[in-house]
Amino acid sequence: MQMSDIQAIVLDLDGTLLGSDKSISPRNYQSVKRCFDSGIHIIVAHCATA
Repeated sequence: MQMSDIQAIVLDLDGTLLGSDKSISPRNYQSVKRCFDSGIHIIVAHCATA
């Protein structure tokens, strides 16, 4: 699969995109920005718990 084959990515915030301090690492930021700049849709998933 090539980057051009990817249309969208879904990211979970807790523990995947954000660290324990709720910030995004420079590496994750650059990765998401590269995808966005390539035309890939970025979808952020949030699961609310009761």
